[in-house]
Amino acid sequence: VWDYNMQNGRSIKLDLPQTDTICARSVCRNSQGKMLIGLKTADIVEVDDKQSGSRSVLLVCGHGEGELWALSPHPIESMFATGSYDRNIAVWDMNNKGLVVRRDMGKAIRSISFHADGNLLAVGFQDGQISLV
Repeated sequence: VWDYNMQNGRSIKLDLPQTDTICARSVCRNSQGKMLIGLKTADIVEVDDKQSGSRSVLLVCGHGEGELWALSPHPIESMFATGSYDRNIAVWDMNNKGLVVRRDMGKAIRSISFHADGNLLAVGFQDGQISLV
């Protein structure tokens, strides 16, 4: 984890099975201030990095075929949205640890972001196009 001066402050150990494929693709904070990490394997991990000795929690196991590239926390609710090269956006509930809704967008997704009020999603595609959902 880097600080605001781009100095390497510390590292976070993820409590996941050791493989050579663990690779973070997207990192953000949820509405509770915890860190969400989207992995290349399409898993989503939550870490409370403000507490010393805190462990990572596997929130979601897998997205589908294709790599996970997009992750955005909902600005108000305990939810987050993901997007993948499998062409799907998905909205997940962190309290119930389950899928709320999934939608096939028809092409590979590269980025996603909730509007500040949480009512819209901006979806960026691999081909450079953007869609509001």
